[in-house]
Amino acid sequence: MDLRVNLLSTEWRTRQILLTGENTDVQQIVKKLPVERGDNKLTVHVSGSGTARMIIDLRYNRPATKEEKCPFEISPIEVEETNQVTMDGPIAKERGCDICGRCELDPGEPDNYDFNMFGPSAEESLQIPISFGRRKRQAYNKICIRFQVSSINEKVHGKSIVKVGLQSGVETSSEDLEKLLEDNRNIARYELPSNGKGFVVFYLSEITPNETKFIFRLNDNFKGAKSSRQPAAVEVYDYYNPDKHCTQFYRTDPNTGADIGVDYECDGDGKQCNCLQNTCVQPVEEEILRLVKNRRKPALMLFKYMCDLRKANYAVHVKIKSLTYNLEKNQIIAAAKVLKAIHQEIQKPKVDDMITFFWSINCKLPSLEEGKEYIIIGKDGNNFSTDGREQYRYELSETALVISRNQRNRKLQRVLNNFIKFSEKGCQV
Repeated sequence: MDLRVNLLSTEWRTRQILLTGENTDVQQIVKKLPVERGDNKLTVHVSGSGTARMIIDLRYNRPATKEEKCPFEISPIEVEETNQVTMDGPIAKERGCDICGRCELDPGEPDNYDFNMFGPSAEESLQIPISFGRRKRQAYNKICIRFQVSSINEKVHGKSIVKVGLQSGVETSSEDLEKLLEDNRNIARYELPSNGKGFVVFYLSEITPNETKFIFRLNDNFKGAKSSRQPAAVEVYDYYNPDKHCTQFYRTDPNTGADIGVDYECDGDGKQCNCLQNTCVQPVEEEILRLVKNRRKPALMLFKYMCDLRKANYAVHVKIKSLTYNLEKNQIIAAAKVLKAIHQEIQKPKVDDMITFFWSINCKLPSLEEGKEYIIIGKDGNNFSTDGREQYRYELSETALVISRNQRNRKLQRVLNNFIKFSEKGCQV
């Protein structure tokens, strides 16, 4: 072995490596290759006799990908009232109801609306809950939490932790947790403080692409102002590699979302940041279908919701034309074409007009797709400065409802068609 290796590059000192029979067992390392100098080219000249192998190992710093930071999927966290009527007795057994009173069997779908059902008599016959579109709580403070955890990209993770934080004054019971272990063998065990408050930790044998489902009841005995409480968090992480973790926030308070977006607004040098918290849009399709099952006339409820100025003052049927990301402001921006102005607000959008929506990039919902159609109900937008010009935008958060027009569920689409028919007569003051 007698090799002479010269490494050359513009604006970089030539490196020479001599390989002989005396040093072939020792790895020769050249650090700091000229990756960002000159024309970014490295020339290798080799002379002599023998055989050698050269390996170039390039490493660079980059932002971690979403999968690297959060390799797990946490479904939207549903917080809803328990249904005492269907939790016990023959009804629960007959209809396959769970511990929170949600039943699988559909008792039927009454959808015969009287489209002349307006005015005071209609108001008296059908009171629209203040929390429609938001999970609510019964007077006795018994609520239900449910969500699913899985891995992304078909990967399998071994022993993992799911830690469910509880808001102040909220506690759970070991009875429900024991049933959860009984129904799901993937959950090996759980731990919680002796008083049942603060948090509950679940130990999972593994997390796979198949969902591990969580459902249990909570008691909310908080005596202060509900709005003063900080949201709680569901954390999922690898037991042996806790840096691989995901977090999703939720609330048990009425009229708040199950998904909380947390953004940070920092000063110029990034040394001081303020936490900006907003309530994300909740999934509403399942709630509408539950109302259908319970014969609650969801089309009329959607209409009343749209006409409640505390929650909304416009409704549009749109088609999403483009989605962009503003990483500086941590926002997703959707440009949409108006297919039908169901109910107009200040801007009075017309058919074929282009309007703009935005929401926090940390929110899982809404999950809008280009080329898809949606009915959106919400509050007035505002003028925002974008690239030196003013643009009117609608924020999709808080009380906004986003309902897909692309789902093939006939019941859901029938409800939306009836909602549009109701809206043709306008909101009555």
